[in-house]
Amino acid sequence: MSGAPTQLQQRQGPPPGATVLHTGTQLVIVDVTVHDKKGNPVNGLKREDFTVSEAHTSQTLRAFDEYATPPTPPAVPPMPKLPAGSFTNYTPVPAKGPLNILLIDGLNTPLQDQGYLRKQLADYVKNMTPGTRVAVFGLAGQLYFLQGFTSDPKVLQALFANMKDGRVSPLLANDSTSEATLTNALTDLNAPAGMGLTTSDGGSALTSANTQQFLDEASNFQTTNRILGTIAAFDALGHWLENMPGRKNVIWCSEAFPLGVDLNVGWQNQTNIPKEDDSEFRLMVNLLTQAQISVYPLDPRGVMTNTGMQAGNTAGSANQMAALTAGTRTFQNNMDQTHSTMQAFASDTGGEPLYNRNNLTQAVAEAINNGANYYTLAYTPSEQKNDGEWRSIQVTLNGAPAKAGYTLSYRRGYFAEDTKQPEYKTGSGTVSTANFAPQQQAHNYAREAMTRGAPMPTDILFTARVLPHSTRPDDTLAAGNMLDPKAPLAPPYRRFDVDVAAVPKFFTLIKQANGNYTGAIALAVYVYTPDGKVINKASKDLTLNLTQDAYEKFEKNPVGVHVEVSAPAGTDSMLRIGFQDVPSNKIGAVEVATSSVKNLQPVN
Repeated sequence: MSGAPTQLQQRQGPPPGATVLHTGTQLVIVDVTVHDKKGNPVNGLKREDFTVSEAHTSQTLRAFDEYATPPTPPAVPPMPKLPAGSFTNYTPVPAKGPLNILLIDGLNTPLQDQGYLRKQLADYVKNMTPGTRVAVFGLAGQLYFLQGFTSDPKVLQALFANMKDGRVSPLLANDSTSEATLTNALTDLNAPAGMGLTTSDGGSALTSANTQQFLDEASNFQTTNRILGTIAAFDALGHWLENMPGRKNVIWCSEAFPLGVDLNVGWQNQTNIPKEDDSEFRLMVNLLTQAQISVYPLDPRGVMTNTGMQAGNTAGSANQMAALTAGTRTFQNNMDQTHSTMQAFASDTGGEPLYNRNNLTQAVAEAINNGANYYTLAYTPSEQKNDGEWRSIQVTLNGAPAKAGYTLSYRRGYFAEDTKQPEYKTGSGTVSTANFAPQQQAHNYAREAMTRGAPMPTDILFTARVLPHSTRPDDTLAAGNMLDPKAPLAPPYRRFDVDVAAVPKFFTLIKQANGNYTGAIALAVYVYTPDGKVINKASKDLTLNLTQDAYEKFEKNPVGVHVEVSAPAGTDSMLRIGFQDVPSNKIGAVEVATSSVKNLQPVN
């Protein structure tokens, strides 16, 4: 057993001497929704009605299934009954049928639009189709788990009723103030007395240039961080949903962002803004498609009026017509760019963009209905390429359906696995045997898995038992715990015993040349204040090097790890428990409030 790290480990790659096998066959899965001329889902099509091509080459279907809204809601497995103090990250979901997720994006949506959005969502859940299973997430500085899957409208209504207006994201531009207005105001403020924008004075010209560069750089920084934050949120959501069966429909309620190019920023500052072909976006698309997630971007603004024509945007301008023209151009460019991003997310995942729609309740209902009626096609590519390039997919109808004027929605391709660049080996929206993700992605995933309030990953399904170590507070910190050095927690402490257990199938043991099996397991517990500050950490590593006999015994028994952690004795806190298979970077996590266990009887 090695020393205790302060967090889940970052996977570096295959252990020395290990043999990593890659299969030459990939199964590409494509979900297709078919609509008639009125936009209604079309059911009853057959396997022979579809033709699938990859890179314009016809493919042979290996599997075909139709999914339609069932007459009665599908059965949900019961939640296992656990004794007091025991918790699990297992989420019971139907074996068939889609799952629906409402993602409320506060990072990319101005505050003035969020209240209307929540009201519309509350109206939807009040009248949603019985049996529809919905989970709710929020995106701000991170992705927040707000409500697990439920078909109870009252639970969802209570959630939206309790949501209050928050603060505007510092990374979100204010739509009511144009860049031209800011430029005029800042330049006039810094210009010498009696000199405006029309002066030929060199100092004023320099001030104007510096001001514009400042605004460009600020816009670049904000856009880049919003995009990276959103991509990280979709990564976390993908990891949470990946191990659940069937299709998942994510209704992304967001005003989005300009992906790739911000037309309001000078060209010299464009290099940092992620694009569709950048690694961050590629890895996200691969994860979403591998998890069978379709994204339905929903613009909560509805039908937009031209803000560039507002009188306030021309105040102080000598040429009001030119200012109106520039404002209109900026408005249209912004709309085109954000809607282009929505198109990209939908096209790459098989969803549909929903904008210029004032009735958001109806838009959500349509997205969920469309996502419940679809066809799953699967094929093995006739040409195996491992170059990391985009592989286009085309789906067409044959015979009578081809003449009926139907429209199809499906993901338009995938990024092939790149064997030449190990940093991209994360799957391609296909069934892949790539076991080792890039170091940076592994680091990001471990960080997200241990973040307070974030989705709880289910790569490893496990049970955690959390009980007080004794009935009395302690003056001594539990061994191996690590307090925040800048604000160390003072005694008295309340110590908890944390025991986790999972079946051995979740752990990767690799046979070495000497016949032994090696692996590594990590357990980490973070203690958070209710407002999300980490105040203590406890962890334990297990390094495995098993003989054949020991390995056979390992495969027959649950894998258990124990750690003790200290929390404040006088106030409540949250324990975030992460269980990790280090070689594969599979992670499971649960979150436990100390208030729910502090009065239980200790083990001894």
